[in-house]
Amino acid sequence: MSTKPAAGNGKGTGGGGEGEAPPRSLPGTSHFNLSARLGTVGAHMSRTIVTIPPETPLAEACRLMTERRIGCVVVTSDGKPQGLVSERDVVRRFARRQALSVPVCQVMNRPLLTTVPGQPVLEALERMRENHIRRLVVIDGDGRLAGIITQTDILEASSRRLVDLADRHVKMAEAAKRDELTGLFNRRAFNNVFQIELGRTRRYGGLMAMVMFDLDHFKKVNDRYGHDAGDHVLREFSRLLKSRCREVDTPGRYGGEEFLVLMPAVGTRAAALFAERIRRELAALEMRHGDHAFRLTVSAGVCKWSKAADSLTAMHKLADQALYKAKNSGRNRVCVAHDQPAAPVKPAGPAGQARASKQAKPVPRQHPPRRQETVRGDVQPQRTQRTRRTGRPSRR
Repeated sequence: MSTKPAAGNGKGTGGGGEGEAPPRSLPGTSHFNLSARLGTVGAHMSRTIVTIPPETPLAEACRLMTERRIGCVVVTSDGKPQGLVSERDVVRRFARRQALSVPVCQVMNRPLLTTVPGQPVLEALERMRENHIRRLVVIDGDGRLAGIITQTDILEASSRRLVDLADRHVKMAEAAKRDELTGLFNRRAFNNVFQIELGRTRRYGGLMAMVMFDLDHFKKVNDRYGHDAGDHVLREFSRLLKSRCREVDTPGRYGGEEFLVLMPAVGTRAAALFAERIRRELAALEMRHGDHAFRLTVSAGVCKWSKAADSLTAMHKLADQALYKAKNSGRNRVCVAHDQPAAPVKPAGPAGQARASKQAKPVPRQHPPRRQETVRGDVQPQRTQRTRRTGRPSRR
């Protein structure tokens, strides 16, 4: 009897003969194209298996399976598989009260179903399902034992592949939101976050501010030191921006050397202080790229959400106007945009224009004229009773 190290088919995987429970098929495998992604049997089979000669007693095979905690042993002769004995075969012998001293060649499963390392994994799984078995013996081109693959091996490989695909999908979705150079949100992702924060601000009220940064004389850096130095500057400024933002803030690269930071629950005062801190730290930071060392400044424009600026376009326009003012004032400074009153809405139709004219020119309130007693015909006016000085009516 010759044995090899234990196989990786696990404990209690069942037998390899007929009558075993059919394996469950993978739902939706065509959708994920698992047949091409999982590869062949050779990539997932167990190469270390336990083998015994045909004359080995069944009790010895049972002992090997118990010690190694495996579900089967392969019966071989001259390196070629002859059959397979599983733990289910042993259980059947116990149930029928049959002796375990017989050789394994009398109880092993025949004919032995085999596969080759180059067969696709899902085809091997389908073959197990059709024959109601849980494992296949793998042979090489000469018919010698090469390994064994179980249903559990295939299902675990499928699960790992699905998890890898899900992780890759999450990473790709996250990468689609980020700017490749700086790692900040790109314009599309920033717009989506803005719409979410805008809806929350409209619903619950509160403050929301936006800061627009633009690097001063950035083109000169590219022209003098090269585009690699310009990319280095953008990365360093993005790192500074992320390190100073709060967890609820959303920094993003809006294009070129222009950056936006959305700051919920703050007004223009706090946003201006944040922008001023970024401006001071960047002005004091010495950029180094290769043999070159230089400094750079940044200008910023700040605006806040209001009913007059109730959209991304309106807030971006206000922040851009403040940034333009900072640029024209000498750069390297922070300017705050002032709210603009909303334009009046013209009423539609003649009825609306009439209502608008009435509201524009209010008519003064006119009191009704005092009633005057008139004498008509023979009707005499009633004489009122005289009153004393005390204000009480006389008793006449």
